Amino acid sequence: MEEPGIWHWVITAVFFYVTYLLVKRRKPAQVLPTSHTASTLAEAELVINAYGKTLEYLAPVSGSSVADELKLPFPKARIKAAILVALHVTPDKDKQELLKVSYLALADFQPQVGSENIGLELAPDRVAKLSDLELLEAANSMSQSSNWLATAATELTQLIDELRDAGYAVKSS
Repeated sequence: MEEPGIWHWVITAVFFYVTYLLVKRRKPAQVLPTSHTASTLAEAELVINAYGKTLEYLAPVSGSSVADELKLPFPKARIKAAILVALHVTPDKDKQELLKVSYLALADFQPQVGSENIGLELAPDRVAKLSDLELLEAANSMSQSSNWLATAATELTQLIDELRDAGYAVKSS
């Protein structure tokens, strides 16, 4: 099994920190819109923690593969809502950026992909170590996954628009 990369640790850290903020340092209720009750904050914490575990253990390699959305612990709409609540109560800009990255990672989960992730599931440093046959198999897998990757790219654009519509700037990559 491959050792976890830097994103594994970054995503894990942000979700633990967001949980801490939601529990210990949330803004007073009068600052939040009326729809953001204590139960909404508690639910957001639950959803974000579960989604964080999914990103840690089941997430596909962003931009080069997709996973079935059934691997998500909750429907995408519920995860999006939870992240938006967390963005609202998190004053730290760095933490907000990590939450936005997590929001955008939802594009890598698509319906009816199946139990196996589709696409190239290798870290870039491992690609250089592949044999010619393994590279050929990886290229074949990538060509079969091009429709899924196009669908994920389209959804990524929609997710960026959603964040911008909610008032959060998204850096172009």
